[in-house]
Amino acid sequence: MLQHSVNNTIKCIALLALFQNCQPNNLHLFVTAAKDDNTAIATTDFIIDTTSPSNNNNNNNTSNTATTITPRRFLRFDPKTVTYKHPPTITTTSDSRTERFDQDSVIAIINTPKCGTGGMYSHFSESYNCHFRRTKMDGVYVAPCTEPKGIDIIKSHQHEHAIHFLRDRYLWGRINEPVQKRCLIVTAVRDPRTWLPSKFMEDEKRRYCEAGREDITPAQAVGHYREWLERTAELNRHRAQWNVPHFLKMYGTTLTEQMNVFRENGGYSLLPPVSLEQAQQGRKLSEEEDGSGPPPIETSCSLLFLHFEQAQRWPDIFKAVSPGVDYTAPEDRNQLCPDNVDRYNAIKNYELTDEEKHAFIGHDQYSPYLEEWFRVYGYLTSSSRSSFFYKGNKGLQITRYNTDSVIAVINTPKCGTGGMYKHFADSYDCTFERTMFDGVMIGPCKRPNSIDVIRSHNHENSLLMLRMYLLDNLKQKQQKKCLILTAVRDPKTWFPSKFMEDEKKKYCEATDITPEQAVEDYRDWLVYSNNRNRHRAQWNIPHFLKLYGTTLKEQMKVLEENRGYSLLPPVPPPESSLRDNSSVQDVPVQSHCSLLFLQVEHGDKWPEVFQNLSPGPEYKAPEDRNNLCPNNKERNAAIKKYELTEREKRFFIGQNDEYSDFIEEWFRVYGYIN
Repeated sequence: MLQHSVNNTIKCIALLALFQNCQPNNLHLFVTAAKDDNTAIATTDFIIDTTSPSNNNNNNNTSNTATTITPRRFLRFDPKTVTYKHPPTITTTSDSRTERFDQDSVIAIINTPKCGTGGMYSHFSESYNCHFRRTKMDGVYVAPCTEPKGIDIIKSHQHEHAIHFLRDRYLWGRINEPVQKRCLIVTAVRDPRTWLPSKFMEDEKRRYCEAGREDITPAQAVGHYREWLERTAELNRHRAQWNVPHFLKMYGTTLTEQMNVFRENGGYSLLPPVSLEQAQQGRKLSEEEDGSGPPPIETSCSLLFLHFEQAQRWPDIFKAVSPGVDYTAPEDRNQLCPDNVDRYNAIKNYELTDEEKHAFIGHDQYSPYLEEWFRVYGYLTSSSRSSFFYKGNKGLQITRYNTDSVIAVINTPKCGTGGMYKHFADSYDCTFERTMFDGVMIGPCKRPNSIDVIRSHNHENSLLMLRMYLLDNLKQKQQKKCLILTAVRDPKTWFPSKFMEDEKKKYCEATDITPEQAVEDYRDWLVYSNNRNRHRAQWNIPHFLKLYGTTLKEQMKVLEENRGYSLLPPVPPPESSLRDNSSVQDVPVQSHCSLLFLQVEHGDKWPEVFQNLSPGPEYKAPEDRNNLCPNNKERNAAIKKYELTEREKRFFIGQNDEYSDFIEEWFRVYGYIN
């Protein structure tokens, strides 16, 4: 209905434009629809072409005029911010809403190495007769232009220095007064399959392009490339994420979202300046900042984000944002070094192994973006491992628990315990047996025989067992790696699941209990099982959170960011325990074991997480409860739909006893209480 109304409006405006004999050859219109509260919800961008099909110059001859109305884009707005969710289409019409950067402008090319930087700055500098010179900011070049005057070009690979220079020199004066300069930042992203070979050839060009180096065969070149990948991994990981993730964060978007825009637009995305409110929400002020200084540059600059693989479109794109220039593509590398064609092709055809990809992604602050970069280009499969976040431990390497390891599943009931231990038990052929510690079972494994799996719902007995186990291995001079697994679950689903576990015999056999009766039984159970369930619900998690120096609220943020998991490394032992004659008994278990904290709501991600930490086994999800008890499906659904009253929730939280604080925090982080 909205689109139909907009189309009819456009046709009327088009006819009016013809009757009024409008002078522009192309009339560029934006029609916005609004709700009753005047909130913009959509706009349609139209081009009305009123050019004459003939070459005569008689502007009054309207009979020879052809009019074409072309809907360019249908742009959706975010109702909260009323800003573009996707950028406006670039057009070359004289009345376009796209801002032009061909006078009184600063164009900042802040780009990742080997992503077309040379072609970009050559394009602008040659077109506008600009001469680059160094600045006082390391790695930042500036080029004042003479044709026309009023345009300056900045070139850099380092976003921090370039942004600082851009803000102080062009956008704000020395007394924090804004300078009237239009601003465009240009950056690009490139497929890692071609970026890595190109960077290798850049680093090794002297070696490979020198005369008389025909003795290096393509196979040897691939060997050199693999050595280079390992030798320069840290440097290249830093280079690869120098700019793009920072700009994405500044403009409130993601690489995944922008790749979708590239597909829609044909290789580019133009993001307008963000509001001051958005910019402040997207960044944290440093201790020196109070928010009173110059606003962030993303409030003044547009961002032109380019897709390197569609560089053939760059001439049109550059011409659209800065008319009157001619783009000159940089010379092909094979033409610069013709003797190196076979070697370069061999390197480009080489597919990195999973280990090489994983090593490049790493496990530090760069990893989330690098993994997303690999994934959006299809360079990582869904079975490839994810990067892990370590609280306060940047650069820490992940330990693999597939040999010489003890894996302790110490978990709250009805939080996936069965699926966890069954996964490891089946994969490693473990046979569980009871121990001297009540409620603790251990499974010595056969494949390989250096792995043991512990399973329990009782953290106190499990940690005693684990400490004895580690001490015994230390006496035998065995260095066992240790991983503890536990999980949290939404109380909305935990209560119904625990009820069905307690009453499964009654409900799986009965056929005469109605869903309504089941809900009443459930409410009675909430009362008479209250104390036991409060104890069950906080058996393990609050103790592990305290051991590893974190909170449930903090971990929920990590779980949300990582899509359902948090890996906490061992904590340093207290100084009092670090004596020459210290033993495992003197040092807490948390100083020897990592903690894998999982979220049941993201159980679909567990196979990938387990595969990362313990490569080899295949995860088998436990069977759905409805399949185990098919007659109970409707009753189970009715119970899950029942919302506890505020009185029932408060009754479960209790009155300031040893359980109350954690249970209330658990309810709050899941939005179960206000």
